[in-house]
Amino acid sequence: MDQNLFEKIEAYLQNALDPEEKAAFEQQLDRDPELKKEVDLQLELANAIETDAMQAALDRIHEQQFGVHAGKGQGRLIRRLRPLAVAASVALLVIAGWWIFGNSPNSNGDLYAQYYETPPGLPTNLGLEDQTNFNEGMVDYKLGNFTAALEQWRPLLDSFPQNDTLRFFIGITYLETSTPDSAAMHLRQVQAIPGSSLGEEAAWYLAMVLFKDGKNEEAFSVLSSLSEQEHPFREKAQNILKNRD
Repeated sequence: MDQNLFEKIEAYLQNALDPEEKAAFEQQLDRDPELKKEVDLQLELANAIETDAMQAALDRIHEQQFGVHAGKGQGRLIRRLRPLAVAASVALLVIAGWWIFGNSPNSNGDLYAQYYETPPGLPTNLGLEDQTNFNEGMVDYKLGNFTAALEQWRPLLDSFPQNDTLRFFIGITYLETSTPDSAAMHLRQVQAIPGSSLGEEAAWYLAMVLFKDGKNEEAFSVLSSLSEQEHPFREKAQNILKNRD
């Protein structure tokens, strides 16, 4: 999705288009089923954030993407930043392309390429003044501008060093910019934050970092622990361990 369309969907969902623009966009929705599907999904997420239906909506999205029901605990990535007080009224979630599973992998490169999926970004609310850096970074993240996202997010660590969500996404951006040591450091710190609900996600992506970096045995050790927990990544972890050389 290009930036212009991204902004047009955001403006439409926020009812910020003038009447002529709105009418033209709705005509485009009538002609383009894929665009309508995307807008409907974003609207469902926006509504879910403001109601107790958040969990059900995320479960449906997870099932669409992975073909399995997420079960209890899914949606930990899509939540408000507790210390940063993200009150997102419009969810513009850009789902990254999902890799299609192939044959059993035989090397660390195969495992990373087969199983790694860029986590989707969080909803944003650009109207919150104290959230400008985080929100702008999240827009960059969703558009694949990971270096720009890092430039927005790293200064926030001085004020929020124990924020697991911030550290998680910083870790992912380091992975996306091929800086595995920094990615692993931040993902491990997420796991070490008391009470973090992102510990299992961080463990899964830490294993991906280690596979990409050629540290297979360390990655297998992380997955071994993850495979014993009730979590959406459990089946994947078990499959990797089952097919290891």
